[in-house]
Amino acid sequence: MIAESLLNNGLTNKHDERKRAAELSGALLQRGKCVLILDDVWDDQKFHLEEVGICLKVNGCKLILTTRSLNVCRRIACQKKIKVDSLPWQETWDLFKETLGHGLTLSPGIEEVAISIAKRCAGLPLGIITIAGSMREVDDIREWRNVLEELEKPTTGQRDMQDEVFPLLKLSYDRLKDAKLQHCFLYCALYPEDKKIKRKELITFFIVEGIIDRKKSMQAKFDMGHTLLNKLENACLLESCEDFDGERCVKMHDLMREMALEITKVSPRFMVKSGWQFCKILDEKEWMEDLEKVSLMSCGIKIPEGMSPRCPKLSTLLLTDHGFFAKIPHSFFVHMRALRVLDLSDNLICELPDSMLNLENLTALFLQNCRSLEYVPPLGNLRALQVLNLSRTSIEEVPQGMEMLVNLNCLYMERMIKNVTFPTGILHRLSHLQVLRFDHCRKQEVRSGELKELMLLEEIKCQIYDICDFKQFVKSQCFMQLSLCDIAIGPVGGWCTGEFKYTKKDQLVRMINISLEGDGGKVDAALLPREIRECNISISDKIEYIVRFPFSNEIEVEEDSGEESRCVPLQSLEILKLESLGNLRAFIKWGRQGGERVIMPLPADTFSNLKVLDIRRCDKIKNLFQPGLLQYLQNLEHICAVCCYGMEKIIAEDDAGMGACNNNNNNPTTFSLPKLKKFELISLPSLKSICKGVMACDSIETIKIVDCRQLKRVQFSLPLINGQPVPPHALQRIELDTDGVEWWESLEWDHPNDRNVLQPFVTPLQLSRARQRPSWSLDDLPRTVAFTMHQGSAVAGMDFHPSHHTLLLVGSVNGEITLYEVGMREQLVSKSFKIWDIAPCSLSFQASHVKDAPISVSRVAWSPDGHFMGAAFTKHLIHLYTYLGSNDLRQLLEVDAHVGGVNDLAFAHLNKQLCVVTCGDDKLIKVWDLAGRKQYSCEGHEAPVFSICPQEKENVQFIFSTAIDGKIKAWLYDNMGSRVDYDAPGRWCTTMIYSADGSRLFSCGTSKEGDTFLVEWNEREGTIERTYTGFRKKSAGVVQFDTTQNGILAAGEDNQIKFWDMDNLNILTSTDAEGGLPSLPRLRFNMDGNLLAVSTAENGFKILATAAGLRSLRVGEPSSFEALKSSVEPAAIKVSGSSAVANVSPVNCKVERSSPVRPSAVLNGVNPMSKSMEKPRTLADVTDKTKPWQLAEIVDPVQCRLVTMPDSTDTGNKVARLLYTNSGVGILALGSNGIQKLWKWVHNEQNPSGKATANVVPLHWQPNSGLLMTNDTSGVNLEEAVPCIALSKNDSYVMSASGGKVSLLNMVTFKVMTTFMPPPPASTFLAFHPRDNNVIAVGMEDSTIHIYNVSLDEVKSKLKSHQKRVTGLAFSTNLNILVSSGADAQLCIWSIDSWEKRKSVPLQLPTDMVLAGETRVQFHSNQILLLASHETQLAIYDASKMDRICQWIPQDALSAPISYAAYSCNSQLVYTSFCDGNIGVFNADSLRLRCRIAPSAYLSQAVLNGSQAVYPLVVAAHPQEPHQFAVGLTDGSVKVMEPSESEGKWGESPPVDNGMLNGRTGSSSTTSNHASDQVQR
Repeated sequence: MIAESLLNNGLTNKHDERKRAAELSGALLQRGKCVLILDDVWDDQKFHLEEVGICLKVNGCKLILTTRSLNVCRRIACQKKIKVDSLPWQETWDLFKETLGHGLTLSPGIEEVAISIAKRCAGLPLGIITIAGSMREVDDIREWRNVLEELEKPTTGQRDMQDEVFPLLKLSYDRLKDAKLQHCFLYCALYPEDKKIKRKELITFFIVEGIIDRKKSMQAKFDMGHTLLNKLENACLLESCEDFDGERCVKMHDLMREMALEITKVSPRFMVKSGWQFCKILDEKEWMEDLEKVSLMSCGIKIPEGMSPRCPKLSTLLLTDHGFFAKIPHSFFVHMRALRVLDLSDNLICELPDSMLNLENLTALFLQNCRSLEYVPPLGNLRALQVLNLSRTSIEEVPQGMEMLVNLNCLYMERMIKNVTFPTGILHRLSHLQVLRFDHCRKQEVRSGELKELMLLEEIKCQIYDICDFKQFVKSQCFMQLSLCDIAIGPVGGWCTGEFKYTKKDQLVRMINISLEGDGGKVDAALLPREIRECNISISDKIEYIVRFPFSNEIEVEEDSGEESRCVPLQSLEILKLESLGNLRAFIKWGRQGGERVIMPLPADTFSNLKVLDIRRCDKIKNLFQPGLLQYLQNLEHICAVCCYGMEKIIAEDDAGMGACNNNNNNPTTFSLPKLKKFELISLPSLKSICKGVMACDSIETIKIVDCRQLKRVQFSLPLINGQPVPPHALQRIELDTDGVEWWESLEWDHPNDRNVLQPFVTPLQLSRARQRPSWSLDDLPRTVAFTMHQGSAVAGMDFHPSHHTLLLVGSVNGEITLYEVGMREQLVSKSFKIWDIAPCSLSFQASHVKDAPISVSRVAWSPDGHFMGAAFTKHLIHLYTYLGSNDLRQLLEVDAHVGGVNDLAFAHLNKQLCVVTCGDDKLIKVWDLAGRKQYSCEGHEAPVFSICPQEKENVQFIFSTAIDGKIKAWLYDNMGSRVDYDAPGRWCTTMIYSADGSRLFSCGTSKEGDTFLVEWNEREGTIERTYTGFRKKSAGVVQFDTTQNGILAAGEDNQIKFWDMDNLNILTSTDAEGGLPSLPRLRFNMDGNLLAVSTAENGFKILATAAGLRSLRVGEPSSFEALKSSVEPAAIKVSGSSAVANVSPVNCKVERSSPVRPSAVLNGVNPMSKSMEKPRTLADVTDKTKPWQLAEIVDPVQCRLVTMPDSTDTGNKVARLLYTNSGVGILALGSNGIQKLWKWVHNEQNPSGKATANVVPLHWQPNSGLLMTNDTSGVNLEEAVPCIALSKNDSYVMSASGGKVSLLNMVTFKVMTTFMPPPPASTFLAFHPRDNNVIAVGMEDSTIHIYNVSLDEVKSKLKSHQKRVTGLAFSTNLNILVSSGADAQLCIWSIDSWEKRKSVPLQLPTDMVLAGETRVQFHSNQILLLASHETQLAIYDASKMDRICQWIPQDALSAPISYAAYSCNSQLVYTSFCDGNIGVFNADSLRLRCRIAPSAYLSQAVLNGSQAVYPLVVAAHPQEPHQFAVGLTDGSVKVMEPSESEGKWGESPPVDNGMLNGRTGSSSTTSNHASDQVQR
């Protein structure tokens, strides 16, 4: 075609390729400028352009080609390659409409279906044109719906797509011309639609399927696998992508997948039902005899008893990731003798059937993450097995017959749920093993003798017997060929003493916490493989030198062991990191020959490629380098020395025999490091000099010097021009800490102009800190003594309540814990130590309790929400109490937590569940739930654990711990050992605390010698960022410290309290608190930082306050609460003084321990009993009340932050139910029309957390299919239906109903996985069982409650008690109950274990109100308090007894009926919406109103003036942000609200002691009447 258009007479030599090419080439030369287009060039058309006469060297000749193969572009050497991606949605829709016909108007119903059809084309133009063309002039919506249904069925598909699109797509498949590639492509279709498939996982399947030769090395196999996948990507059959962790994945285009499934209908025959189509009960009729592969991934299946599919050709069965799959009948595998690959991972199965014994052709068995799996039948018959993955299962012993698996290549047993001992004598028989991965800290130790026989081993992770065994292993040929090595070293059954990690790919070695002592011989230096680029050596007290000499270019492994040393060359080493080597003296140790020290220069290649030297916390090394060593470091680019407290010089004065310079030469010497770019000296308090002479560093870019106060000279040689110094040409900055600027000015310089030349490059580090705090003065420090309280015993610990800032918890040496209201100087309640139940306690504790000294408190702490408190004791026990307000402190739990003393206790939220973390003398850290069940145990400290600090950052939950040997470790909640291992300054008892905002980490510790170290840590680098000064030289004990939110540190030392600004090393000020403090006082700030509790030497404590703190304290006569206590036990009270800072004489108040006074019910925030016992007011009180508390009223949009969900407003569709996703990144709304809408916030610069926020508009999220999440509404009157919804814990699926069947919908694809429980009766409320996602409680229209098991498809129990429909359900795992509420205003309590009714309580409605509306219930985060809401009231109950604690009834500005109420995520607030559009924010503990949000704050003027009343029907609270909530309105809109950034919260807490709001009462007269009634009740 091209030749004929260029040549007038056409080709004269059509049959001679060379002459034909010459003719065409000549025509192109004659033509000059032209553009040639070659369309649809295939990879198998292998030709060279010159061979056909196309010469691109012709001036002006351009070539454009289109191809489906990237290889074509590469072979022809295209200068520019443009990938044609799928069309974006808007272009897809435009093309679809254009193909339908210009000017065509679709009806709303058809357009909605058409959009879904267009989205099914997934942006592929060919598919769009084909489908749209087939629908031209079709105006029957039923036909449109039928096409959509066909497209959604991968087993059928739409006819035009099959006839016209798939054949064209299949060309790419056919052109592969490689059966392996075609097999790989079809294999990807086994995965669910839109699945990002991990390359590593896919290649593993290729290997066990036999697509890749198993005889190759593991590296070669994976190289081959990646090559195959690359070819499929280059052929545009697969798409490249990454998962959330950044791991490389592949993905199939939707139409490519459907084309692949179309191919597998014939040969090879597949059955694919993956992706939550929820086939539920398998049908044996679908299992055809010619099936070769079956995928039921993520299907939620149930295999019926007796099912036995006859599939003699079946080779692959993927039954992975089933939320409800629990049992496999024995008969299931009987007729699957050809099965090669069986994947049962991520299931709930408890055991495998014995029929698996007959699967003699099985090559791969995947059982990972079957956490309930306890039994695996003997595997001896499965001799073809190549891959066995038992990771994260609950098996208690290795399956029998393991030694018979002689073809096994890969064995995985990581993160096992239970301790599994791997028997000796098995491994060496598995001679084909290439990958072996065991746990480190389990009973899976292996011997080197067995490992050395595994000659094909390439990757290993295990725990080896001990250091001697490890040394034997590293000498073996097996070790030399490893590409990945991760070995823990430790005694049998004990915790590992060290870790050795090596990756050949990165040429990296890490030695962590390694013990260098064994039963025979001694290792004095590091142990390294031969080829190494980076070496990290850390945490050892045995290493003294890195390099031995005269083995100068080698590392000597053994000394005096009688064995030949294996030596390792260091020419290739580029990065050397040394950390926490307590006895490191120098880099080089001189050897001896014949008793004489060897004196000779090092070989030229020693450290010749070293670029980075990083040394941290090596306290014994005095000189970083010897002068003669520098000549070997000419490629060094980065020196970093951190926290080496003994380091005095960077370069020593002499070589100790190296002979590189004259030691007697007193003239300054120039040391050259020509490539040095970065020089960092951080926290080197003993550093006095860099070198004797000067350093010439012509390439230096950055100098960083922090906390090196003894350094007087910075000896850098500056270039000279005309005799004057100039800065180095590459210098960019000199970084100094805040105090370093003053130090910089005091430095001595060789040339008088040196400072001036370098000054422009000086950058104080505080300028780069992103920490801006409001300005403050010394008056903001709590230094004024407000009063003193006498405790009766020495104070052992204190903690202020997290929200009630004057509520102080005190623990004493005599074992007593006491609760104070310091604002009134009241002792509310006291609990002396006693054992609640000694029977469950260990025998060792029972014995020690009889003979040992009395037990003392070691720590007291509040939970983050303030509803629980814990006390740790010096013997074994912890006590947990529930705090319900006032003086109501109730026993919750007693745990025998540790052997010996419990040294610390803290609360943490683990996966949104409150837990308790403890540590003790038994060297353990333990994590407990609130039922007393141990969740985790962290082992690894070698000394008693002194303190713990749980924290969460960037969604990672971890625990810092410190032991009395000065070791700091960090742990994740996984029983997998410590992730961090540091040495605390002083190496003794240390406490760690985060700043109030969680951004900064501090520690304070004291050494055995009495030196105190208060420091801030750089978490990312594991280094000390600053060390605070101001302590006296010696302390006879451990200094205590605390932080507060205004950036202040305080520590008790030398009979004083000392204060620091976090950003300043020097002490700010100190106070002796008017005397009477012990030498090392204990101290604790309240949350606002305006009060400070300090222990006294006379068994009490003082309250120190700022001016604001003094105003918060009510000073005067003790309140009438004393009258309440005196009825229990009289006490003499003496008070003197009435000024705001008067001292009060010691108070000794006693309250009955065994039966604390129960609080009276509080009505509308006012306790009637407290009103009747109002105490006399002093002048200070009157003065303080001149500034009354102000109710926050939000009436204008500028007073808060607000965002409206896009595409949410629909006046005909009310928001019936509203939920945040559990991850906090989205909102799900169920409309009255039965359709759910989902909005998601994306992670970007404006919203770095990716969480829901009122600052960013979210996306209205829909899958590519365009499906809507629609409930079954067939035959339903939507106006009368009661919608209900419940979301799974992992946000993966939602259960929902709108008067019809309950639908289970996939939250990713929006597909209906199944439906169940058809009406009548209709479902009216849904709640997942908290311990079993298979079980849901379903409230019904007929007033019953069904306990339904989804996996078994049956109702397990039917609960009857209500008289009208069920409107609310709430589970409490702490109390083991289900609370239900109904339209009959009844609250029923049911046992979760037996489903028997325990109690029924009616709502106490006002006498003049008619019973109507729905009653809803929600548990507080402590799982004890219960919020009940009704249109007539809010009420808080103690669910353990169903006593009503407080009640609020609509009144005044909030007099309309209540439409909805919900706790904030921390249960500190109750968000309440009203039928007139108002929203109230209440304190959750007392139901006192703290903020009113008027409709004008969130509704436009047009809506307010409209004819239809718009108000919130539902409220949802953000799961992590306590001051964020969302409302769903009657006009269909959804809005998210947050307080203004300047306020940060919804108003202030109302005063505790009065019912006054701006000078008026907070309750109406009717409220007062009810209050008196409540007192009588």
